[in-house]
Amino acid sequence: MAVFIAGLIGTIVFYIVILVIGLIAGRKKSTSSDSQFLANRDLGLFVSSFTLSATMVGGAYISGTASEIATRGLVNTVAPIGYNIGIAIGASLKSIIGLDMNVAVISSACVAVVYTFFGGLYSVAYTDVIQLIFIGVGLTIALPFVFTNDSVDLSRVEGKWLGTVPIEHIGNYIDTFAVVVFGGIPWQSYYQRVLACNSPSLARNATLVSIIYSMLLFLPPAFLGLAGASADWNSTSYEGNLPLSGTDWESILPMVLQHLCPTAVAVIALGALSAAVMSSADSIILAVGSVVARNIYQNILRPNASDREVVWVFRICVVIVGILGTVFALTVQSVYGLLILCGDLMAVSQFPQLICALWLEVGNTYGSLVGLIVGLLLRVLGGEQVLGIDAVIKYPFYDVKHNQQKFPFKVVAMLCSLGAIILTSYVTHFLFTRHYLSKKFDIFRCFPVIEKEIGIEHENDLMLQNKNKNSYPNLENSDEKATLTTDQKCN
Repeated sequence: MAVFIAGLIGTIVFYIVILVIGLIAGRKKSTSSDSQFLANRDLGLFVSSFTLSATMVGGAYISGTASEIATRGLVNTVAPIGYNIGIAIGASLKSIIGLDMNVAVISSACVAVVYTFFGGLYSVAYTDVIQLIFIGVGLTIALPFVFTNDSVDLSRVEGKWLGTVPIEHIGNYIDTFAVVVFGGIPWQSYYQRVLACNSPSLARNATLVSIIYSMLLFLPPAFLGLAGASADWNSTSYEGNLPLSGTDWESILPMVLQHLCPTAVAVIALGALSAAVMSSADSIILAVGSVVARNIYQNILRPNASDREVVWVFRICVVIVGILGTVFALTVQSVYGLLILCGDLMAVSQFPQLICALWLEVGNTYGSLVGLIVGLLLRVLGGEQVLGIDAVIKYPFYDVKHNQQKFPFKVVAMLCSLGAIILTSYVTHFLFTRHYLSKKFDIFRCFPVIEKEIGIEHENDLMLQNKNKNSYPNLENSDEKATLTTDQKCN
């Protein structure tokens, strides 16, 4: 495929603009860890609304929506319900401008890593504003040009655009729907931005605004995906194989923009897709780097670490996560699959933890650890087609022919994780607080010894000593006599 020169130039300009804005936003503020992680808790309504939307809207949200609408219909497109994002760095660039995949991925990752490295949440938040505006404007401008193209005939998808859910796939549908909804609740990127707002009321209002804007951003890619499904690709400039393969349908949005829009409009829309890709990448890089630097390094490994040290650990993590994300983006083929997988893992591993942290009074580290192990074990042993993991546990109604689970086993794994947390927490709480287990075995220090208990133990020790003295009075007298005899001899 020849390189789309105009699209390449537009992409370079867009990257430069985003990089400059990110660096300027980061340099205007302090370099403390609070500034890097939470923007000094000083974000206003406008910026916080856009950056919260960016946690929901990313490359997988935009491209995946178009792909699912085109191939499986509206009913199977669950992305707008959950705000889960997967790393889809560079896929759109490769499709729309013909750039080599490795070059597209690396260039996208480098830009996101650089401004996140220097500016933290400030850089990410302010670039999110530009990126979200690009997404809304760029894709909306493309709509009239696409639907007035002679190759598009909506009668081809009449009665098909809604989609259907076969009875035998009801379990899969419930599974996917549930993990996207529940997996979006404990999303780290969201809470990081909520904590960065300058007041609780502002955080609430910004969340409501971001939900509305995110749902609106679902509409342009959905309509463009519908146009792609109804297009006669033989009558377009598309030179690939027909009918379209599964890989081609994954890239239906950039294909629509390139072959059904004028060049100028395609360049603007390319900026929109690049923006969606970056809003995914920088959010994930920032979230993981913050968790590792603050929650793991400072809170567990080095509690006395200086602020400067924590910031540099964060920056090192940003680079490492950027590299790992780039490798992951090159090895996984399904963009929409990544979108669902993100919510999947969060629903199984984090949602039960969040529920118990908020409402389980006796919840403790033992319950949390057991619940995490149980949930992930049941989930991984159930297999995952996106990552090529075969099922070890074949739940009821397993499809041997297609190697596919049809039972909602992800929901089961989530509920088992929740149950394990509750049961283990209650058992350990009972054993330690009722003194069936000595608190010296409390390796996680979930049940610290209080002063009253120390006093009771001291009284018990005194009683034991008095009891020993009373049990051997003759021995005590004989010792005293021996002492007197010795003293007399010495005199």
